[in-house]
Amino acid sequence: MSILKRLTRLGKSNFNSLFNTDSEIGIDLNTQETSNNMTKQVDNLLKEAEYYANLELKNGASFQEIKNSYKTLLKKYHPDLFPQGSENQKQAITITKKLNEAIDYFENKYK
Repeated sequence: MSILKRLTRLGKSNFNSLFNTDSEIGIDLNTQETSNNMTKQVDNLLKEAEYYANLELKNGASFQEIKNSYKTLLKKYHPDLFPQGSENQKQAITITKKLNEAIDYFENKYK
């Protein structure tokens, strides 16, 4: 099972409680700064996994695969393809926003 699935199952609050101290090296992992950093890392992993899912890709896809999927899905779900004001157009607008958010994230990541 992947780390992401385990973290998702644990939930963020339980994740922090797993890491109290490391007695072997004497580091207190229960500090506020460490807790915040770990929470940010988990949030970033979950956000990235959501972006991959929105693009209908597996985690770790190459940037070229991301761009190709974005273009394909945008052609399929572009709001202009649906009748004005229809429920399908509203769904297409939502999907397009999610696709644009995902491609913006990956463009910034791979720059």
